[in-house]
Amino acid sequence: MSDGPADFAALEHAYRRARWTILGHALFLFACCVVVVLLRRAFRLPPALLGVVLIVALLVFGGDIMNFLRCRDRLRRCQA
Repeated sequence: MSDGPADFAALEHAYRRARWTILGHALFLFACCVVVVLLRRAFRLPPALLGVVLIVALLVFGGDIMNFLRCRDRLRRCQA
């Protein structure tokens, strides 16, 4: 089913790359949330604005999140 160490190394590399991508998305989302909180306070916008930011982030980053989960699952199966 697998080609051995070369396949495992490629899978591990893909997992690490996906993990860094998720970390970058998390930092970007945190920065966006800080900006939204500041804008909400400055312009007295409704509290639901933060929820909109979170929902949009899930929609935009959903593919990368699924890629990360898929790589993690494959890596766990390969190690077992």
